[in-house]
Amino acid sequence: MPTVFLAILASNQAHLLPQFLAYIERLDYPRERISIGVLTDHNIDNTSAMLHEWVMNVEVLYHSVSLIDTNDVVYNSEPLVWNDERYLHIMNLRERSLNEARRQWADFILFVDCDNFLVNPRTLRNLVAQNKSLIAPMLTVHKDSMYSNFWCGTDEHGYYKRTSSYVPTLNRERRGCFPVPMIYGTILIDLRRQGSTRLSYKEQPLNYGGPNDDMLLFAASVKAADLQMYILNDEVYGHLMPTASQYSSVDHLKVYYSDYKMTTLLNAGDIPYTDNVYRPTRPTDNLGFDRVYMINLKRQAERRKRMLSALNELNFEYTVVDAVDGKSLTNEDLSSLKIKPLPGYLDPIVKRKITLGEIGCFLSHYNLWKEVDELELKRVIILEDDLDFEAGFINSFRWLITEADTVVPDWELIYLGRKLVYGNDQEDQVPGADTLVIPNYSYWTLAYTLTLAGARKLLAQRPLEKIIPVDEYLPIMFDKHDIVDGGVLSS
Repeated sequence: MPTVFLAILASNQAHLLPQFLAYIERLDYPRERISIGVLTDHNIDNTSAMLHEWVMNVEVLYHSVSLIDTNDVVYNSEPLVWNDERYLHIMNLRERSLNEARRQWADFILFVDCDNFLVNPRTLRNLVAQNKSLIAPMLTVHKDSMYSNFWCGTDEHGYYKRTSSYVPTLNRERRGCFPVPMIYGTILIDLRRQGSTRLSYKEQPLNYGGPNDDMLLFAASVKAADLQMYILNDEVYGHLMPTASQYSSVDHLKVYYSDYKMTTLLNAGDIPYTDNVYRPTRPTDNLGFDRVYMINLKRQAERRKRMLSALNELNFEYTVVDAVDGKSLTNEDLSSLKIKPLPGYLDPIVKRKITLGEIGCFLSHYNLWKEVDELELKRVIILEDDLDFEAGFINSFRWLITEADTVVPDWELIYLGRKLVYGNDQEDQVPGADTLVIPNYSYWTLAYTLTLAGARKLLAQRPLEKIIPVDEYLPIMFDKHDIVDGGVLSS
């Protein structure tokens, strides 16, 4: 296999390093063909110490590993504010890595920024196999974001320009390896190519005239060398994390990052941590709730793994609840629990009676309501195992509950996720609230909060004696169900 010089630049990234380095270690490429060069400086967090520890532990695993730490250098500006001084410095660092790879006669150099998580172990191998001069794996933020690590078009000044091919490429409706005018963050450069010696992050090509920006200057250098950049999106390769340049302090970034990464990594259910860096145990935080329950069928092992990974990353102290498997329910079970379907009930869409699976789902929630009642828990969070966390979940949740406790202190149930049967325009805002509405007829019980008073109201109706699906039962209880018009009854 060709030799690769892996260039890592890290500054104030202690909150990312345990996971970022784990993904580096998992790359499916012969380690004896990889040399690693790490540059770090200007840290006001624990980045320097973590990198020293990591390099010491992994240097025997690779062809070579080096660390250059100039942490005694200080900026004149705030720690995370980007200006010309900082851009010039990062350009010098990238140029230094590029020259070191050339000095070692490496076949390739792979630049990887610490906020680029290469979750696919085949990333490096696949990039090399494409046999391109410059290529990047497509990295995304989350499903609702338009941001990525490539541009499909640029204007006459070299800046971003929206094109018709960008969104299909980002959404992987258009898959493959495509020529593009800009890639950044993670870039593999073939140093054996004619023209690669002209590439530079520092030396401005003739007639450049642009700003001191490492991305723009390097793209101009590529163009001047008559080389082409490519983006590869045939597989899911990784994700972009929030960058330090977006925040005013490292502490602010840490808080935001721990919340933000859920939508990219937690929902994928695969969050490795390197064993070569010490990671202190973080205290759990249930956000003021007595319990966080996660309902899961034992036979859904992958769902359990994914959710436990997410809940651990959220620092929840959670309780896993084995769901009642409707497929295993017998007539004797139904009789002993005094379960009887609501007379005349038919599913409003497919016009069928309640299924054993729906009965099992109802019992899973019902058993939790009973536990809340018996243990007199003041408030709980109930989650199912097939939800996806949205970016900003923790901060949004804190604000939501603070608002609820302020404007409706006697609240009993709050949907955290649902399928609204009717349009949003038909729902009334809770007086004095910015984020709370009074829900209309809604489906799904994938995530909700419940108080002791709410649980007791749900139990008081003895719902097992007239059982319907749980996501039909809740709207009846807050009087927003079509049943009032006969919509779900056959008679």
